[in-house]
Amino acid sequence: GWEAWINYAEDHQRLLQAIRRHRADGLVCISGDTHYAEISRLDTNAPYPLWDFTSSGLTEVWPVTPRNARRIGPALRENNFGLISIDWFAARPSMLLQAIDVSGVPRLEQRIYLDSLRVAASV
Repeated sequence: GWEAWINYAEDHQRLLQAIRRHRADGLVCISGDTHYAEISRLDTNAPYPLWDFTSSGLTEVWPVTPRNARRIGPALRENNFGLISIDWFAARPSMLLQAIDVSGVPRLEQRIYLDSLRVAASV
């Protein structure tokens, strides 16, 4: 009924292979146009935890929330926007992913430490 990574298995595997081959550290995927927000994490067959942050829906909310076994926490089915803040100067640099509602309140949050987004030497 709609497009999603699950519908493009070969492209998904090509992305994971490219991350390994090029030792592409620091990748976080962002997506939208789904009319809900969610934060997902792929660990299986990934060179490091691969995060996907989806936010959209300033004008409408999708009536259903597709299943997602990789979703961390709940989906946000309200009008929202996404914000990514990066703290380069902390002792352990990180990024904060937030889905924020129309009142300005963060409703979904995930902190990701940048040193966790590295291809292992043996990969």
